[in-house]
Amino acid sequence: MTLNKQFPNPEEWIVVLGSGASINNLPEDIKKWANKTRARIAINKYGTFYEKAGIIPTDIYFHDFHDKTSEHFFYETINRTKSVATTYYVSPISKEFITKSFFSFSYLFFRYLIILNRAFFKKISRKIIKPFSKNKHDRISSYLDKFNQRRPLLLNKRHEIYYINVHYLWDLDNVWANTLNEELFHFRGSLTSVMNLVSIKYPKFKVLMLGVDLATKEYFFDEEIKYLHKKTGLGYDWTQPFMNTSGKHYSAAIDSGVTIFDRFNYVVECLEKSQNKIFAYPKKNAIMFNGLVDSFIL
Repeated sequence: MTLNKQFPNPEEWIVVLGSGASINNLPEDIKKWANKTRARIAINKYGTFYEKAGIIPTDIYFHDFHDKTSEHFFYETINRTKSVATTYYVSPISKEFITKSFFSFSYLFFRYLIILNRAFFKKISRKIIKPFSKNKHDRISSYLDKFNQRRPLLLNKRHEIYYINVHYLWDLDNVWANTLNEELFHFRGSLTSVMNLVSIKYPKFKVLMLGVDLATKEYFFDEEIKYLHKKTGLGYDWTQPFMNTSGKHYSAAIDSGVTIFDRFNYVVECLEKSQNKIFAYPKKNAIMFNGLVDSFIL
């Protein structure tokens, strides 16, 4: 479909996709334009619900692996986006269970089933092997205790996977990375690390943030989260108490005395060096950044 002439050339843009409720109110023509841009980088849980949003991600950034909820959404995001996304930026923790080899996946899945039933195999070993060789039984028990019960994930050859590290908030060397082999800058939220990634992978592109609603705590998939929580107890992660107290996204809520805005000027300065300029839609999402981010006005 031919886009309205008022839209800029999508080949000069990339989109960063957050999970804010403003996604539900995006005009259809913006969605159609966004789906033609050079890349669409989905942050964390967005990938699980991208079909509801209507903007298809090409890149997935999912580094959170802090609790059962994060782990649940990690698996959901990978499985739901692997038919549309081409590039994944994930924690090195996931290196032990993500593979592009079916042979490796088969081995990992077999091991997963064994570990999942480790109590049963320990019992068998204790009854059958231990009477003849305590050392062999101990080795089997030690092997079974060695691995986590994480399901393997199979991607295919066309996928690019980057296992990235990010800095901690108060690291003395928490500075901008120049390559993906270095730890990415990270300050009060994944958005800062994604912007560092953008400067490395997509220099010279204009950047449009959609769904980056830092002024509110609502997600565009709140109803789905409520249902999941009622059904499984999952859905709300460790940042939820900060969001409930402040009424804002965790990055904009005060934690350790700071918010994301305390270092966002540094983010913009670094992006200027890679010739990336940031925009946001709707206008209220740009205003939150106090002049550092331009409004995407058509």
